[in-house]
Amino acid sequence: MKKPDYDTIRGLESKARPVFRFAAILGMAGLFLTVFGFGLNAFGIILLIIAGVIAFYEMMLMQRLEKAEPIRQIFCPYCASKNEVFMSRREFACDVCSRRIGVSPAGEVTPLEEIEEDD
Repeated sequence: MKKPDYDTIRGLESKARPVFRFAAILGMAGLFLTVFGFGLNAFGIILLIIAGVIAFYEMMLMQRLEKAEPIRQIFCPYCASKNEVFMSRREFACDVCSRRIGVSPAGEVTPLEEIEEDD
């Protein structure tokens, strides 16, 4: 089984962001053509419908992926930010500082990089 490209909820959201951006651009073009189309109004409506379908499909896909596996909240030992990590992940990159963090099956956090001490 191929490992997903995301370990956290923010990672999943960042993978979906380009699709939503494309749908927004398509929707704006459709709205522009519908309002100012000078004969291309029907094409603008079609673009609006396609943009809506793309955005709706992506939202449903994200919701299905989020519900497919439970998550747990883990605080980064480096920057103390909260990460919502999928339960099956044994390591992940922090959403804020991008450092690798190990997670035991019991949910205990293990820094995989050296923690630098401030003098």
